[in-house]
Amino acid sequence: MIDKGSGEIAAATGRTIFAQTTTKAVHTQLNVVADLLGRQFPPAKAMLLEAATDITAFAGLRAGLLEEDLVHQPA
Repeated sequence: MIDKGSGEIAAATGRTIFAQTTTKAVHTQLNVVADLLGRQFPPAKAMLLEAATDITAFAGLRAGLLEEDLVHQPA
């Protein structure tokens, strides 16, 4: 799907999805990454969009954990 020479940059691009701090940003970044990779690797775009629910599942958990951390932070 993605040739060996492009693998590192594709992986780095994909990791930007997980670096987002809000649920909305995670979903937006997934679409940005899918579009970007899809220009050169159309099957990668299809795969990312097909797996979007699984890929972005952490986003809701992260938001909950961040809220919980803020509640338990000493003033």
